[in-house]
Amino acid sequence: MNVFFVRGGFQPTAKLRLDGGVFESRYTTFGSNLDGRFGAIYAADPSTSIRFSLGTGFRAPLLLERYQFPYSQLALDGNGVFVGQGSPGEHPEHATEYELGVSHEFSRQSTLDVSLYQTNLRDPIEIFYPLAAVAAGTCATNSYANPIPACVSYNSNVGNAVYQGAEIRYSQLFAPAHILMTARYGLNVAYPKDLNAQFSNPTSGGSLVDNAQFLGIPQQQGSLEAEWSDRGWHAALAGTARGNNNELNQGPFVILNALVGRHLGGGLDLSLSGTNLLNAAAGPFTHFGAGTPYRGLTGDDAAGNPIYGPLPTDALFIEPAAVRLILTYRR
Repeated sequence: MNVFFVRGGFQPTAKLRLDGGVFESRYTTFGSNLDGRFGAIYAADPSTSIRFSLGTGFRAPLLLERYQFPYSQLALDGNGVFVGQGSPGEHPEHATEYELGVSHEFSRQSTLDVSLYQTNLRDPIEIFYPLAAVAAGTCATNSYANPIPACVSYNSNVGNAVYQGAEIRYSQLFAPAHILMTARYGLNVAYPKDLNAQFSNPTSGGSLVDNAQFLGIPQQQGSLEAEWSDRGWHAALAGTARGNNNELNQGPFVILNALVGRHLGGGLDLSLSGTNLLNAAAGPFTHFGAGTPYRGLTGDDAAGNPIYGPLPTDALFIEPAAVRLILTYRR
């Protein structure tokens, strides 16, 4: 792979800064790709700045996704379909990203930052499964000795995906009390579009549905953190919240961590740390099929129309509440 690029920036006015670049990426496997970046920052006043960025990017397909295996090296599933095949004609996923942000300093102790973003992902790589051929009985006689080309599952570029949301961060320093507090909130809406029913369905091992939030990406998440230090003592308290559709396939939960300690001198620090104090989403094992159901394609009706319904997910867990004594030495 070779990458050639040109980058530059200038300041046309005292309040406006512009930067940009062009990137040419050349792969021996699939050819070249041209991308660009542009960014602007406008200082409305000494305490307020407005920023905007626009850029494109790509993800190159893996060699494994493009390599076409002999049928003898593919697994044959219970429906008579060869699975795990690559696609030599597969090309990169492409993305266009936009972001608009505002930062404001109310005082030397108080700041606010707000960002709005959107990413349009074109031609994402998903898994094709020949549902129509299976439903028609075409794959019933498929075998290694007499392979049927129509009965193969493989990777392919299809549809689009959208990521859009907002990030808000507010920081406040309480100087007399030696306390710094930071609050964050994020809204992340992410979903696929224009998928054919034969792509990323439960039979192929996928779970994507048009206009449904991606599994494992919570739409809402936030945190609140507080740090304190004075005369050798220090403490911290942090709470993180996850909304529905989170990465653990559980309902909304809050993780609370805390720490208190003291610098002993000579590079030594002794701290008492507590993690997951609320014992949220805790457990020793994965519970198969016990997670929050996800809306997906469950099959076809007699006319061949897709049927959507709840799909089981596995409930994942994190470490239960724990307390640790930590001794740190810094040279």
